[in-house]
Amino acid sequence: MDENGMRGAVGLAMRAGFLKTGDFQVSESLKAGKALLVILAGDASDNTCKKIINSCKAKNVPCIRVFSKEELGRMTGKEYLSSAAVTDKGFAELIKKHL
Repeated sequence: MDENGMRGAVGLAMRAGFLKTGDFQVSESLKAGKALLVILAGDASDNTCKKIINSCKAKNVPCIRVFSKEELGRMTGKEYLSSAAVTDKGFAELIKKHL
């Protein structure tokens, strides 16, 4: 996994407006069919993981578990972040490429 490349890609997606952050926005993106990739922090709570992973499976959206809440938050300009949804095909492919 190319962690630096992934950090850069996530940051670019955020600045470009193609990253929905937080459990509520991720859930709404999944329901609306706009989420193409979900990033879940490795130390997210069991309840959050279960809810997000089940929604991803139901919508056939890939879900990756990487980084900590603090690291994911830092990439997006927030203090802590447990989940984010990528809503652009190009950014989703770029992030997956760095896995």
